[in-house]
Amino acid sequence: MHLLFATSIVPDGALASGYEIANAAIIAALRRAGARVTVIGFTWPGKTAIDPENTVVLGAIDVRTESASPLRKLAWVGKAIFSGLTFASVKLRTVSDHDVQAAIE
Repeated sequence: MHLLFATSIVPDGALASGYEIANAAIIAALRRAGARVTVIGFTWPGKTAIDPENTVVLGAIDVRTESASPLRKLAWVGKAIFSGLTFASVKLRTVSDHDVQAAIE
């Protein structure tokens, strides 16, 4: 079985947060269960995926609110209000649906 594991930030080996630890644990468990797992998502700027042969990187992105400029934060809020998406979701809407589909294929 071949699974596509979609995540916002692909594992880079740092395991700096609970989110990254959980992603790594889930991916490892799926592989131990016999699944072939391809991961798709973004990298942190300056970081690389820990498993590039099994990872589709959509680009580098910093989605941390605390490091964003006030203008960037305002843009995220505006996009969230006008799109009906969550604040967290609009931060990751930097790649078109077409580009994601092309990356998967």
